[in-house]
Amino acid sequence: MAAVTLGSKAVGSIVKIKVEDALRDFIIVHQGNPDSNIYDASCNGTWVLQKDIFETHIWAEHPNSINIGYNEAQVRNYLETDWKNKMDSKIRAQIKRVKIPYFSYSAAFNTAPTLNSGTNGLSSSVFLLSPNELGGSKAEGAVLDCFASGLPEGRIAYLDGVLTDYWTRAPYYGGVLRTQVYYINAQGQQKPESYDHKFGIRPAFILPPDLYVNDSGEVVTNQPPTVPSSLTLPATIYGGKRVSISWGASTDPDGNLEGYALEYSTDNRWWALPYRGPDLSTTCTMPFGAETITFRVKAYDSEGAESAYRVSEPRTIINNTAPYAPASITVPEQVQGGGQLTVTWEAASDSDGDLSGYSLERQTDGGAWAEVYSGPELSFTDSITKGWETVAYRVRAYDTHGEYSPYASSEARTVNNNTPPEITCEATGDLGTKTGDFSVAYQVSDEEGDPVTVTELLDGAQLR
Repeated sequence: MAAVTLGSKAVGSIVKIKVEDALRDFIIVHQGNPDSNIYDASCNGTWVLQKDIFETHIWAEHPNSINIGYNEAQVRNYLETDWKNKMDSKIRAQIKRVKIPYFSYSAAFNTAPTLNSGTNGLSSSVFLLSPNELGGSKAEGAVLDCFASGLPEGRIAYLDGVLTDYWTRAPYYGGVLRTQVYYINAQGQQKPESYDHKFGIRPAFILPPDLYVNDSGEVVTNQPPTVPSSLTLPATIYGGKRVSISWGASTDPDGNLEGYALEYSTDNRWWALPYRGPDLSTTCTMPFGAETITFRVKAYDSEGAESAYRVSEPRTIINNTAPYAPASITVPEQVQGGGQLTVTWEAASDSDGDLSGYSLERQTDGGAWAEVYSGPELSFTDSITKGWETVAYRVRAYDTHGEYSPYASSEARTVNNNTPPEITCEATGDLGTKTGDFSVAYQVSDEEGDPVTVTELLDGAQLR
C-alpha cells in the first residue's frame, strides 16, 4: 500500500510518532482551522494529541500564589523544550509554530483573566488542549471535531494502563481561588485543581497536512516516489510461457528511490509478486489455465515509502497446448549421393484443434540441424548432395500460435556416393527385324574408374 498524506486521514485516526526512540500513538483530533474567528491562520493543519498520558507534571509553581495564565506556566516551558526534544528530530522540525487562544492575567490582584485569540494568541509549538477544545464548557478556543459529541468518555486517558487525571491549559477563575487550573479527571469530567498539583500531560501540536503516513501508521517526512510513468505488456500473453514486462522510471523528491515492485492478479484474485528490485523490466512465467491477468507496478524508496500503482487493463491469457509429435517418420534405407529421396511422416494431432503444419529438419554428417521444409504436407522430396557421408531427418508439428510438438526422428542413413557406370550406344530404340547376324557397338565408362561387369541381354535372354 502506498503512503497517504496526513491530511487525508480521518479525524479519530491513530498515527504513530517516535518519542524517546519509541513509536507512540497519537490521535488526529482535528483537520484544518477549528474556527478562523478564534484561531490564527497558522492553526490550519493536522491537530494531533497523544493518546495516552505521557507523564505527570505540575502545571505551575509560584511563591506568591497569584493567578497566572498558560503563558507563564512551567508546564508550557517543559512541553516547548524538554518534551519536544524527546521527539524524532525530523518530526520535531515539522511542528508548526502557531498562535493558540489563551487566558492571561494582569498584575492586579483578583482580576478576571483576559482571553487572547486570533493574532493575539500565544505563540506555541507543543501545548495542552483547552477544556473547550476537548468538548468541555470553557470559552477558550473551539471544540475540535474529535470531541464534538461532548461525551466525557471521549476525554478519558490512561497512564500505564490506569485511568488518570490530566491538565488542560485553562486557568480557573473563581474570585479568591487564584491558583487553580482546569483538569480532566479519570471520568472525563472537567474540574479545577491547584496548579502545583501533579497531573498527567497529553501533548498536542499541529503538523503540516502534506506529511505522509506509511503502512505502519508512522508519520514520516520522507515523500514517496512518483508513480512509474508507464507499464508495457506483450501484445499476446500465453499461459505457461515467459513474458517480458517493462515500466517507465519513477522520480523521488528526496532522491532515495530504491526500486520497483511488479505484481499480477489472475481472474481478479490475489496479487502475486514476481519481481522486486531496481530494474525497469523483468521476465516471468504466466500461469496456465487462468482466463485473465492484470499487472500493476509501484515504486518504493529506501525509507519504505511507496508510490501509488500503475495498473494495466486486464488481458486475456491464451492457454494453448502444443500439438502431439508425429507418430513416425520414414526415410529410405538406400540414399544415393547426387540423387533424391522422399521423407514421409504420420499426421500429428492437436487437442486445441489448431494444428497448422510440420517442420522437417535435416542433419548431415552429424552437424547442425537445418529446416528444409515447413508446411502442411506429410512428405517432402529432398536432394542429396554427393559427398555427404550420413544424413538424418526429424519432423515436428506446429500450431497457429507457434507452439511446436516434440520431434519424431529417423536413424542416420549412410549416403552411397558411388556413381553407377554409364553405357553409351549409337543404336537406340527398336532395331527392327533381324534375320542374320548383327552387332551393336557400345561403350562403358565409370566415373570412379572401378572395374565394370557388363551383362548383355537379347529379348530378355542373357547372352553373356
